[in-house]
Amino acid sequence: MTASQSGYTITGVESNFQSTDIGSNFTFVDGTSAGKIITVTSTTDLTVEVTQTISSQGYIVSKVCLNFMGFSAIVSPDAKLNFMGFSIEKTVKLSYLNFWGFSADDASDAILFYQVN
Repeated sequence: MTASQSGYTITGVESNFQSTDIGSNFTFVDGTSAGKIITVTSTTDLTVEVTQTISSQGYIVSKVCLNFMGFSAIVSPDAKLNFMGFSIEKTVKLSYLNFWGFSADDASDAILFYQVN
C-alpha cells in the first residue's frame, strides 16, 4: 500500500480507507505528517488537515491509543476519560502518575479529566 498527497487530498493505491479512520493521524514512512484525517471520500481517497505535496510512498494510519501499565485502549477522538484518583510515584530513574478508577463514561465523581484531541 502506498499513497501520495496533493494539497489536502491523499490518494492511496491498494488502500482501504474507512470512515473509522477519521480523526486518526496520517504519517508517511519518511516521517512526514499529514496531520489528522478529516474526511474519507472513498477507500482510496481522503482529506487531511495539512496541505503539502508528497510523492508516492508507504504510510501509517495511527489511532489515538492510551497505555496504562499494561492496559491499552484505542479511543475515539474527542473521547473523555475520567479517573477517580491518582498518586505520584518516584523511583531512582523514573517518576510517573499512577491512576485508578478509570472510566470512559461516568464523570460524576472524577477528580481528573483527560480530553483526547
